[in-house]
Amino acid sequence: MVLTSGQDEPVVDSTSADSAHSLFANLFITVLRQNDILLSGEMLAYEISSRMAETSARMGLKQTPTYSNLQDPQHMFGDFFFVPVASTARVASITR
Repeated sequence: MVLTSGQDEPVVDSTSADSAHSLFANLFITVLRQNDILLSGEMLAYEISSRMAETSARMGLKQTPTYSNLQDPQHMFGDFFFVPVASTARVASITR
C-alpha cells in the first residue's frame, strides 16, 4: 500500500516559515501521537485525509492525500498497522 501527500497536484511543503514539516507530515505525526488503538494504514489515511480536507480548505489550498495499492506486478497485497506505544503506568505512593 502507498500513502501519498497528494494526487497529481502540487503539495504544501510547510504551513509557516517556522514549520519543520509539511502539512501532510504534521497531520501524520499528530494522528500517530493521538492514537491509542491498533491503527490500520487505511484508518490512518482516512484520519489524515479528513483532517487535511478541513485544514486545506481553511487555508485555501487543494491537497488530497491518497491511499492505494502499489502499481507493480510483483507487489503482494498487504497493509501497515500502527501499534501505540504503551505508556508506563504510574503508581501513587504514600511516604511517611
